[in-house]
Amino acid sequence: MHQKPLQTPNNITFTVSRCEHGKRLDVLLAQKLDISRKKAKEIINQGGARQNHRLERRASSLMACDDRVQIFLPFVEATTSPSPTPIKVLYDDPHLRVIHKPAGVLSQPQKGRPSVISILEDSAPLFVCHRLDCQTSGALIMAKSQAAQRSVMNQFRRRTIGKIYLSLLTPIPKSPQFSVRLALASQVDSFGCIRPSPSGQSALTHFRTLKSLNENVALVACVPVTGRTHQIRAHLSHHGLTVLGDKLYGGGQWQKLSYSPMSALRWVHMLHSFQLSWTHPHSRKAMSVTAPISSTMKDMLAAFGAPELISESLLAEEIQNHLGDVLHN
Repeated sequence: MHQKPLQTPNNITFTVSRCEHGKRLDVLLAQKLDISRKKAKEIINQGGARQNHRLERRASSLMACDDRVQIFLPFVEATTSPSPTPIKVLYDDPHLRVIHKPAGVLSQPQKGRPSVISILEDSAPLFVCHRLDCQTSGALIMAKSQAAQRSVMNQFRRRTIGKIYLSLLTPIPKSPQFSVRLALASQVDSFGCIRPSPSGQSALTHFRTLKSLNENVALVACVPVTGRTHQIRAHLSHHGLTVLGDKLYGGGQWQKLSYSPMSALRWVHMLHSFQLSWTHPHSRKAMSVTAPISSTMKDMLAAFGAPELISESLLAEEIQNHLGDVLHN
C-alpha cells in the first residue's frame, strides 16, 4: 500500500517506504501523483524534485527506504496554463506592429499551443522578428512584410536595437551593478537549459539593481547586448541568482520564499521586456516602445511595499538613473 503524500500549500512531501525501496524516482512519482512517467520525468528534469533535501534531476535515481522526497506544487499543478489574455497592441503602422506579449504565450507558432500569431488571427500575415521566452511578458516586434522583418532582424544581428528587461529576482545581488560576459551553448541540454560553453556563442548582459524590496528580493534592470536563447536567465543562474517563478533555472530557490504573492507564480516568471528601441525599416526614424509591466508584477511590487514602482514613468526614470552609463555607450 502506497503511503499517502503529505500536501502543503507549497509542496508535496513523502517518505519512501520499505516496499518502495529500489524504485526509480520517475516511477515512484508517477505512482504517488497518479500521472504518467513522461510527466514525472518532465517534473524531475525541470528541477521540481528533491531527494533528501538535494535537487535531483535524474529520473533514474533509485530510492532507498526512508528517503525523503519533496515535489514542488507549481511543477505538478501547472499542466495547462490558463486561457491567454487578449494581446495589447503598443504600436501599429503599415510596416510594423509592436505587441505586449502575455506570459504563457509562445512568440512563434507551435502545434497545439497558443502563439501571438494564432491569437491575433490577422487576415494579413505577420512575421516574428525576434522571440521572448514563453513565460516572459512584454514588448515584441512583429513585421507586416518580409522586407520589414529582414530590416529589424538585421538590426538585432548588428546589436543596434536597445533592449531593457525588468526582473524580480532572488537573492539580492551582492553588487548593485555588474555585467556577465559568458559564452553560451546554442542548443538546450537534456534538461531544457542553456549551459555555459567555451565553444559556444558570445553573450553579454548588463545588470543594475533598481531597488531592494526586502532582504531576499530585488527589482533589477537587465540589458542583454547579445540575444542568445535564455541569455538573461542563464547568466543570472551562473551568477547564483534566479528570476522569481523560473522553474527551469531556479532549482526551487525562489520557492523557499514564503511571501503571500508567491502563489501568483504558478504560471509565470518575473521577467518582462520593458523597452525596445530601434530604427524604423521604412521611415528610418528612431523608435522606442515601452510595455507596461504585467498585473502579476504590479501585485508583487505592491505586496513587497514598492507600489510607487508600478508607475511606468517612475520605472523609466529609475532605469535612466541607474542605466545611464549603459544606455549612452
